[in-house]
Amino acid sequence: MTFWFLLGQAKRNSAAGTKAEGFGEAKPRRALTNRNRRQEVQQEALHFNPTTAPSPHPTPNAPNGSVGNTAALCSTKGSGEMRGNSSLCHATALMVMKPRIRKPLHSLTPDDFDAFPRWTYADDEEGEPGQDECTVRPLGQTEHPSPLQQVHVQAVFFFPNGRVRLGMLTLHAGDDVAGHQPSLYAAGEWVNFYWGAREPAGPALKESSKRLRAVAKDPYPVRYVSSLCEADGRPLAYGELHGFYWLVDWRTGELRVLA
Repeated sequence: MTFWFLLGQAKRNSAAGTKAEGFGEAKPRRALTNRNRRQEVQQEALHFNPTTAPSPHPTPNAPNGSVGNTAALCSTKGSGEMRGNSSLCHATALMVMKPRIRKPLHSLTPDDFDAFPRWTYADDEEGEPGQDECTVRPLGQTEHPSPLQQVHVQAVFFFPNGRVRLGMLTLHAGDDVAGHQPSLYAAGEWVNFYWGAREPAGPALKESSKRLRAVAKDPYPVRYVSSLCEADGRPLAYGELHGFYWLVDWRTGELRVLA
């Protein structure tokens, strides 16, 4: 009798549990528990401390490379309630992996051209904090600039003594020195061969000449060619330099050179 009594009691308890789970009050209580758990996880994310729980993906523009709250939610383990945010986590991961890169033109280095071979002015972002008309951004591989859009690419400079240095030049601004605006990267600084409407003079000219003569005692002529080429192998731009150039008359385009 004891066995059959216990068996019957177990069946009654099982049936009562099934009914309560399907139609009774158990399900709302479980939902309430899950909702409370979600709130707890979100509160934990709001107080997430990257120094105690580092993430391999720092969020761009976050202080000290810290991660954002959404990244903290994505990194939460063992909570089934967060599965519904998988698309949000995926979008955040893409955002973290592709940071927004903006730099002043004069701060570019050969390493930047190794990472992104083409750069252009961020003309439509001049109102952004910390940016101005000289701010540049990398061009994506699938981006096709217009013929009027200036693009900065890496250039190779050849000296008479056989030495070679890297630098940059400008496309879509003309086919002479004033259009190419060639600049050589030497000793961590840029040496500009084109000075715009200002005649080369003073300490800046002296320092630029010193950097060139550190490469070659008699540096001229300096020949340059773009690293990027057309489909048939022709360089996108090339030229020859005999000194520092400046624009004398913008109406006629007359240039003068100072060796």
